Amino acid sequence: MKWIATLLLLVLGSGCKNVESLEGNWEGGVSQSRLVRRGLDFCTVLHLKVEQVDSASLKASFTFTRKEESLSCSPDLPEEGETVVLPSQEIQLKMDSHFLNDDLSGMTFSGKSLFTHLAHATIPAPWGEESVVVLLSFHVGGVAKVKFISRNIYAAFYLEKTDGGV
Repeated sequence: MKWIATLLLLVLGSGCKNVESLEGNWEGGVSQSRLVRRGLDFCTVLHLKVEQVDSASLKASFTFTRKEESLSCSPDLPEEGETVVLPSQEIQLKMDSHFLNDDLSGMTFSGKSLFTHLAHATIPAPWGEESVVVLLSFHVGGVAKVKFISRNIYAAFYLEKTDGGV
């Protein structure tokens, strides 16, 4: 119960008027470094649609697209390895309530984090369905950070709100 009060104070004192302002559309490109990216094309853009969110719940979906202005992408470079085919269909994020009771729910990334959700999803891939863990962290100032983690995929995205700020 103490952690709920702490999260509430963090959200209220963070400069974000309410968590409803986190709902809407977010977008950002994948980290370009091959050192922190595997299985996703370096031209990948993440589109996140947040229908409902607060410190204890999340209803969201995402799609991947290819950055339109890119002249070449991972399939053009043999050393990039196999990547998820883009664009993909809309994929639902699923939250597990057990994560809320674990220290992982309190994880933060660098910056002024409001809260982080641990979720999971299944991404269609050339090698078969890929189950991924998704860390979604909302930050003060209209920024969200998303990490996809699985055996064949690791990617970091830095998103900004595309339909109004927080």
